[in-house]
Amino acid sequence: MKKFSLIALLVLSAIVLVGCTADDALGRFERSASSTIQTTTDLDQSSSLDINEQEVNAIESSSSYLLSSVTLELTVQEKIEYARSLYTSIALLHANNIILHEGNKADFATLKTSIQAFRDLGATLSEEDKALIISEREAVVASRTAVLETKGDIRMLLIELQGKFNLENIDLIIENFEEIQAILTIRNTHLLLVQEKLSAVQLIVDTYLV
Repeated sequence: MKKFSLIALLVLSAIVLVGCTADDALGRFERSASSTIQTTTDLDQSSSLDINEQEVNAIESSSSYLLSSVTLELTVQEKIEYARSLYTSIALLHANNIILHEGNKADFATLKTSIQAFRDLGATLSEEDKALIISEREAVVASRTAVLETKGDIRMLLIELQGKFNLENIDLIIENFEEIQAILTIRNTHLLLVQEKLSAVQLIVDTYLV
């Protein structure tokens, strides 16, 4: 009896293993996409753009502190306007990233439902589709790794600017705003890539659900 039970267990394990192997590419993509979505959520929480627009707009060239515009590439007023334009760009990028992230979360939820339907059908990926999904996953993982390197950077840059939104610190404001803009651009590129890869895998899975 014990021998029979052991054989049955081995057979069942083999069946499960075959199923997991056939589904491995999709399963790995699903897990990587889930981690990526969570990473972006964490980044949003740690990089809240706590910048007071009134503080930025309050920087005026009429301050008692005067810069020598002769030795600078930009005049004082040009620096002020440039800082304000950077702030506007940062605000737009941040808002766009939030929209993209919410869209990616919705797309991922749809993909998870489709993957479950794929499994319920007992479908098997073609070797070509497996290779494509593996490639898409690698792109997502590489992009996520790059984005993770920026975690906490925006917060530190903003902390450095606390209480310093005045003309005396205009160069620091510009420098930090430029860095924040660059980081948000990296994240924007990442979010667009995730959007693209989710869509690509969704299209592959959909061909098996027709």
